[in-house]
Amino acid sequence: MSRLDLSGLGVALVTPLNEDGSVDYVALSALVEYQIEGEVDFLVALGTTGESATLSANEHRRVIETVAERVNGRLPLIVGVGDNCTARLVERLRALDTHGVDGILSVVPYYNKPTKRGIIAHFEAASEASPLPIILYNIPGRTGINMTPEITLELADRCHNIVAVKEASEDVNQVRELVNGSPEGFVVLSGDDHLSIPFIQAGAKGVISVVGNAYPRRFGELIRLALSGDYGRATELSRSFDELYLQLFANGNPAGIKCLLRRMGLIASDVLRLPLVALSEPEAARLVDEYARLGADR
Repeated sequence: MSRLDLSGLGVALVTPLNEDGSVDYVALSALVEYQIEGEVDFLVALGTTGESATLSANEHRRVIETVAERVNGRLPLIVGVGDNCTARLVERLRALDTHGVDGILSVVPYYNKPTKRGIIAHFEAASEASPLPIILYNIPGRTGINMTPEITLELADRCHNIVAVKEASEDVNQVRELVNGSPEGFVVLSGDDHLSIPFIQAGAKGVISVVGNAYPRRFGELIRLALSGDYGRATELSRSFDELYLQLFANGNPAGIKCLLRRMGLIASDVLRLPLVALSEPEAARLVDEYARLGADR
């Protein structure tokens, strides 16, 4: 299996919902087109930002079909397939319709807090079952456990189809250790918008972004500047997003980005699936004020 070429701006798509809580597939398709027109490098559906944990199996299938149909091979499409039950993850991977899909994003098992041997066994089983390249997803703040560079690099060496890691540990030293120890072709990606530049300086090849949902052109320019080594201009552009970073994530993801996308007219509703809830009016007002300052993407 060939390595998946991942670099630049990847966007972790939201899953738009109607006011009644059902998935708005029309808005999802339009949002995908907005990303492609904004020249993002790849897309990720059914990640954390896509509320994958609260979507049914049928909704997962339809989201993948909708996004894959709209993408139509124009850029790489990654889909989230993660579970804290290894047997269930294997079953889902084997049943996955891979038409139009280029790779898998699979999160470290959450809640169970497995040991090093458990994490390795989990992802080895996923590797054997997956028909596509796998991007590991390390996000200790949500899973309750940090997948250390030692574990990630052992998996990268053992499993030919584990090709990258989305690193959301917020630890630049961990990124540096991953980059320095990676086998040829293995890619490290930032999982945090606000840390994209220091992570790229440490050797990461890009980011899987939340902000990119709303600002694909502007944030994509920031990432390209950083990857080209123009850290001064990249940092200047990043500073324009500083307040937006705070507002978007102050009350959890994806409440902030859904509120912003609704105000931008890109989705019709900022409804989330419980137990997540939309921003309060004061919270939304602060975000709208920041959008008024930033303006539309350009």
